Amino acid sequence: MNPSYVEFQSLMKARCFTEAAALADRMAASAGGTDVFWLTQLSMALRISGDMRGALAAARQAYDISPSNVWSVMSLAEALFKDGNHEEASGFFRDALSNPRTMPRARQGLLNCLSRLSRWNEVLGLVDQWELPPAEGWLWRSKALLGLGKTDEAASYCESRLAGCPDNPEALWMLSDIWVQQEGIDESIKRFSRYTKIPGKPVVYGEILAALCKRAGRTDDALKQYGKLLNVKTSPALQRKHAFALAKSGHEAEAIPLLEELLRKAPADVYLNSGYIAACSRIGNPEQAWKFYHELIGLFPGEVTLFGKLARIRKLIGKNSDTAIDNNTASGNNT
Repeated sequence: MNPSYVEFQSLMKARCFTEAAALADRMAASAGGTDVFWLTQLSMALRISGDMRGALAAARQAYDISPSNVWSVMSLAEALFKDGNHEEASGFFRDALSNPRTMPRARQGLLNCLSRLSRWNEVLGLVDQWELPPAEGWLWRSKALLGLGKTDEAASYCESRLAGCPDNPEALWMLSDIWVQQEGIDESIKRFSRYTKIPGKPVVYGEILAALCKRAGRTDDALKQYGKLLNVKTSPALQRKHAFALAKSGHEAEAIPLLEELLRKAPADVYLNSGYIAACSRIGNPEQAWKFYHELIGLFPGEVTLFGKLARIRKLIGKNSDTAIDNNTASGNNT
């Protein structure tokens, strides 16, 4: 196996997406920018890091070079989907269905697109057409039936899944949505609160409870639940949810260091950057963001999107503060 690809995979597994993207970019450039393989890897790393502009550009470049290459088709489909262009993405996923190597991913991608477009009858039709086995098709049937308002039928598929696979996370998340429609969010919160008190239950019950509390506007309860979960299980996904819940509930001062920690791992993530800058702005402290982004640029000098963030923060601070900013930067207070 190519040593550069081994290194790329290691970086991706370590969630060093910016470094992985830089490696893929160098490899693509060394071939004159025409290496479809490395362009698709670049798009993937950028997509996962949250840099959708870069991910789309790399995917389109790969597709323009080789539109018949099934991996360039898949790369563009996945970038378009992540960017929210579900209609266009669905067309490329359909194009990738003909190749057995990409068919499983293309099927999932197409079903995801149709779900986002609320084309539930098409979802049910494809599940039948493809004759998906029960272990794979139950979730799509349940989602489609819920979208069509057939909550009892949707619930039956989830319950069947749980009978064969107790505490299955996908079935539990799906059931939480169904129960909200059937009995209201407050009753659903009570139900999952009881589940979290049962010894030996996995953390997914607590994650669903936190999400339901947040959805119901019970922010303090959601934050308490996230705190309990983080004492049991530490994961970037949970830390992210906790940070955003804090930032959106008047606890920006607590959220900001958590967001900074996450940004040190994923500096190109659009949502983390937006949430962080907004939190600093809301508490009237964009200067902290100014200093932090200088630190981040020192850690990731090749991440050009960070310079755009600095320009945005300068505007937030205002022209009257330019001298103070420049003095802070010159004196080393930016790191």
